[in-house]
Amino acid sequence: MKKIILLLTFATIGITLRLLFANYGHNYDYESFMIVADLVDKGKNVYANTPRYNYGPIWFLILHVLDLATNSEHMFRMLLALLLSVVDCAIAYILFLKYGYKAGILYLLNPISIIVTGFISQFDNLAVLTALLSMLLFGNNSEGKITYKNYLGLLLLGLSLSIKHVFFFFPFWLALKQKGKKRKLLSLVIPLGIFFIAFIPFLSGGGLDGIWENIFRYSSVKNAPLLNFFLPNSLVSTGLANLLLILSLCLAGLYFYKRDVIDQLGIYSLVLVIFSPAIIHNHLVIAVLGISIFPNVFFLVFTILTSYIFTLDRLGLGIQKLIDTAPKHFLFKYSSVNIFGIPILLLFLGFLYMNRHQWHAFKNFRHWLREVFEEQRSELTI
Repeated sequence: MKKIILLLTFATIGITLRLLFANYGHNYDYESFMIVADLVDKGKNVYANTPRYNYGPIWFLILHVLDLATNSEHMFRMLLALLLSVVDCAIAYILFLKYGYKAGILYLLNPISIIVTGFISQFDNLAVLTALLSMLLFGNNSEGKITYKNYLGLLLLGLSLSIKHVFFFFPFWLALKQKGKKRKLLSLVIPLGIFFIAFIPFLSGGGLDGIWENIFRYSSVKNAPLLNFFLPNSLVSTGLANLLLILSLCLAGLYFYKRDVIDQLGIYSLVLVIFSPAIIHNHLVIAVLGISIFPNVFFLVFTILTSYIFTLDRLGLGIQKLIDTAPKHFLFKYSSVNIFGIPILLLFLGFLYMNRHQWHAFKNFRHWLREVFEEQRSELTI
C-alpha cells in the first residue's frame, strides 16, 4: 500500500511537471499537429495535403477528437499534454507491476520523458504503452494452440504500429520466440497486416503518394550518431547506417529471443535508438523504457546529458542563459544534428554494461549463430 501511495505521489509530481512544460511553450512538432487537426476538421485527407505527418492514421484521429473537445488553442495544448501525461503514468504503472516501484518512478520522473511529453508533445509513449499492453496479453507462452489472448495481443501490437511504427521490427523478434510455423507466421502477419491495412481508406486523392513519400520514404535527419562518432563523415552513408540498424535488430532479436517479452520491448527500445540512422530530440524518449527497466550508471549520465541538451536551442527549450554558457558541440546552430554523438555513445556503453555477463556467447560467433539457426529450424517442425 505504501508503494502505491508513493507511486501516486510521484505520478502527481510527474503530471504537474509535464503540464508546466506544456505551458512553457512548444516546438515544430506541435505546430504540425495543429495543421493536421485543422485538415481533419475540414474533412481533408491528411496524407494528401501535408508532408508534416509521418505516422499511421490513429494519431490524427485522436488530434481531431481533442480539437473538437476544446474551444481554444491553449486548451487543446494542455489537454494534449494531459493525455500524454496519463499515458506516461500508465506505462509507469505497468513497470511498477512488472519490475517494482523503482522502475515506475524512474520512468515517471525521467526528465527526457517529462520534456518530450510536456514541451515537444510527441506521442512515442502511446505506441510504447500499446505495445506493453499487447505483450502483457500475449504472454511468454510460445507453443501450443493460439489463444484469444494471443490474438488480442497481436491486434494490439498492430494498433501500436498504426499509432507510430516504433516497434515495426518487433513482430520479427516475437516470431523468433514462437514454436511452430503457424505461431511464427501469425506473429508477423497480424501486426504488420493491421499496420498496412490502416492506410487503405486514405489512398485516394493523392493519399497514396503522400503515404509513400512521407512515411515509407521518410528518413528524418541523416545523422547516424553512433557511426559518426567512430567514423569520419566521409565514410558514413545512409546505406551503411540503414544496414547497421537492420543487422543490429536482427542479431539482437536472435540473441535475446528467449527473454521475457516485456524485457524484449525494453531491449528493443535501446537497440533501435542506439543504432538508428536518424536521431532527433523526441526519438531519444523511446530509450527511456529500456533505461527504466535496466538502470545503470551509463544510462544515468546519458539522461543527465540529454536533458541538458534538451534545454538548449532550436528543438529544445531555448533557455538563453544555458545557451550562452553551453559548449558549441551541444548547440544545434553550430553542430546541427551531431549534438547527439556523445549521448548515443553513453547509451551504447550502458547497453554493453547491462549485458556484460552474457557476451561470452559471441566468443565463437559462427558456432553461436549456427546453434540459433538450428533451434529456429527445429521449431518450425513443431
